[in-house]
Amino acid sequence: MSVSRSAATAAYVLLGLFWGTSFLFMSWSTDLISPARTPLLRVVFALVPVALLAPLTRARAWWHRHSESRG
Repeated sequence: MSVSRSAATAAYVLLGLFWGTSFLFMSWSTDLISPARTPLLRVVFALVPVALLAPLTRARAWWHRHSESRG
């Protein structure tokens, strides 16, 4: 599968926006949430979409595939 150069550039720009805004939101949140709780909430909010998408895409851990290939 070939990805055009403009699509790859757009993906990097979008990734940069998502990555950068997360730090902006963290700096804003320090007034409302303790600094120790901020990374915890980031992990929880990242876990939710992964936990929802993994069963839909039938994603499995790498060690399951590795152990099956050994026989």
